[in-house]
Amino acid sequence: MPFDLTPRPVRTTDGFLELCAQLVFSAGRSWQAVAPTWPSIRRAFQRFATAEVAAYGPVDRARLVTEGVPAHDGKIAAVIEIAGRLAVIRDEHGSPRRWLEALAPDERAAALRRLPYVGTFGAAALLAVLGLDQENGGPAGPLRTTAFHTVS
Repeated sequence: MPFDLTPRPVRTTDGFLELCAQLVFSAGRSWQAVAPTWPSIRRAFQRFATAEVAAYGPVDRARLVTEGVPAHDGKIAAVIEIAGRLAVIRDEHGSPRRWLEALAPDERAAALRRLPYVGTFGAAALLAVLGLDQENGGPAGPLRTTAFHTVS
């Protein structure tokens, strides 16, 4: 079961954070391996409430490991860092989608790749799910020709 690239509305910063977290946790793994654990990951991260996750410190990171989040500390730290960046983006632009829409279409992927663990495929996946790859004629470049079973 590949990562779901179906375009869909992502109405909140929390929803965008969850989408980013799915990419982070599936980096280097198949989505099949991550999907069964997703409900417990989602609970452990307080349903990806951006403000709360952005404020996580060392105690919270340790809690996530003990609650069975199947990832190394680097991935956990990446999700926390992304939450902090998204909180700033939300404050400055109103939402991550508005931030991306304010960028030229050819700048969007590069902006997303500056998030930890979001590489070429991850940026293309985010843009595809958000429906923002349409300016470039459909699914973002690497997704056209690649069997997309891991997102990174």
